[in-house]
Amino acid sequence: MHGRLKVKTTAQQQEEKRKEREKKVKIFTGAMKQIFTQRGNDELMDSTLQLTQQILASNPDVYTLWNIRKEIFVKKLEVVEDIDKLLLEELDFLQNCLQVNPKSYGVWNHRMFTMLKMKTPNWPRELKLCNLFLQYDERNFHCWDYRRFVVRESKVPAEEELNYTTEKIKENFSNYSSWHNRSKLLPQVFPDESGKVKEEELLKEFELVQNAFFTDPNDQSAWFYQRWLLGRRKEETRLLSLIIKRTSKTLVASFSQPVKKCDLCESCSKSGEETLLIWKPLAPTQSNVSHTWVSEINLQTDESSMISVVFPTITADRSFSLEILETQDSAQLSWEKDFRDESNLFSDTHTEAKTFVLENELEACQILLEEEPDNKWTMLTIVYLMKALDGIKHAEAIAGMIDKLMETDPMRKGYYQHLRSKFNLENKLQHIYNEKGSIKELDLSNQSLITVNRLEYLSTCEKLNLSQNNITNFDFIQSLPLLKSIYLSNNNAISSINVDELSDKFPGLIVTV
Repeated sequence: MHGRLKVKTTAQQQEEKRKEREKKVKIFTGAMKQIFTQRGNDELMDSTLQLTQQILASNPDVYTLWNIRKEIFVKKLEVVEDIDKLLLEELDFLQNCLQVNPKSYGVWNHRMFTMLKMKTPNWPRELKLCNLFLQYDERNFHCWDYRRFVVRESKVPAEEELNYTTEKIKENFSNYSSWHNRSKLLPQVFPDESGKVKEEELLKEFELVQNAFFTDPNDQSAWFYQRWLLGRRKEETRLLSLIIKRTSKTLVASFSQPVKKCDLCESCSKSGEETLLIWKPLAPTQSNVSHTWVSEINLQTDESSMISVVFPTITADRSFSLEILETQDSAQLSWEKDFRDESNLFSDTHTEAKTFVLENELEACQILLEEEPDNKWTMLTIVYLMKALDGIKHAEAIAGMIDKLMETDPMRKGYYQHLRSKFNLENKLQHIYNEKGSIKELDLSNQSLITVNRLEYLSTCEKLNLSQNNITNFDFIQSLPLLKSIYLSNNNAISSINVDELSDKFPGLIVTV
C-alpha cells in the first residue's frame, strides 16, 4: 500500500464541499449585513463600494447591490471633478462581471446607467463590446437590449443595424433577437406610404424566412417572424346589432371590436324626443371596454316607439333606427340582415398580406410538409394560411391538419381543441352570412365546441342548440340578451351541470338536456 496516492471517498468530498459552502455563505451574509448597515452613510461610501464590488465580482446577479452602487455614484458625481475617470473604472469592473455572467440583467442595466452619466461617452467602444458578446452567444437577449440602447443613443443609421441583423441571421437562423430587431428596423429603412414595409422588400424577407425554416423547420424564431411579416389587418369597428327590449326596458348594442364607454353616445332619439342613455357592460367585467353594452330606456307598454341612435366616434355620423311596435316585446337590427357588406367576416382579419403572398407561403409550407410530415410549426402555419385565404373553402383540410397536430403534439392538445372550436363556430356564422340566413335560431350541434366565443355575433339569438359538444362553462349565456331556450343534450360535459341550477341562474331560460 505504500507509495500509492490516497483517493478521497465520496463522503469526504461531499463534506469538504459542504464546509466550503458554509464558509462562503458566512462571508456573504456578513458582508451583506455590513453593507446594509453602512448604506446611506456618506462617510463610508468608499467602503461600501469596495464591499459591494467584492460580492458582485463573483455573484453579479445581486440586483440590490447595483442599486446601492447607483445611489453612491449619484452622490459622488456631484463632488468629483474627473467624472469620466470614475465611470471608466466602473465600466471596466462591469466588463469583468460580464465575463462571470454575460446574461446578468443587473450588469447590463448598470452599464446603461453608467454610460448615461458620462460627459463624453465612448459609444463605438460599447458597440464593439456588444459585437464581442454576441460572438460568444448571438442569442443573448440582454446584450441585444443593451445594443438597441447603444444604437439609439449613438444614432447608428438604421441601414447599418439592419445589415448587422442580416449577418447574425446568416450565421445562425435560430436567433429570435435578430429577427425581432429586424422587424423594428425594416419599417424605418423601407417605409411605404402608410409607414409599413414596402412590398418589394417584404417579398425579399419572405424568401429569407423561407430559407430559415427550410434549414431548420423546428426552430420557432423564423416561424414567428413569418407571422409578423404576414401582419394582422386592423379591423374597423362595426355595429353588429341593436336591440330594444320592452319588458326589461333596455337598449343593447353589440360591436365587432371592444369599445370604451366614453366612445358611446350619451343620448338617443325616442320618437323625436332626446332620451338620456347610461351604458354599462352587458356581462359583469372589471374592464372599461366591452363588445356589448346595455342602457336602460323607458318604453311604454301600449305604444309604438321609433329609436334612433348615432355612435359618432365609432361609426361616424351614420344613424341607426329601429321601430318597436306596440304588439312587440323586442325589436332588433342584426349583422346578418341589416348590416351586410362584401367582407369575409373572419378570414380577412387574420392577415393584411395580399392573396398571392399567402398562396406562395402556403405552397412553400406544403412542400416543406412533404419533407417534414410531422413538423408542428409547418402544420400550424398551414392552418393559419388556409384560414386567412378562405376558412370555408379549406375547412376540411384545416380540420384534418388540426387532428394531425393533436396526434403529433399531444402536449398542446387543449390549444388545438380550442382552435378547432373557434374555427368551427366562425365557419358556421360565415355560412349563415353567405346564405343570408338568420341567427335567431342557431344550430351549433356536433361542432366539437369546447367554448362559445364570438358572442358579439350571437346577441340576437333566441334559440340555441349546443347538443353533442364538449362545453364546460355556461357563463356565456349572460351575454345573450334575447336567448329564450338552449339545448344541451348529449353534451359530454353536461353530466356535471345541474339543469335546475342553470334555470335558477338564468330565470325564464328553457334548458333542455
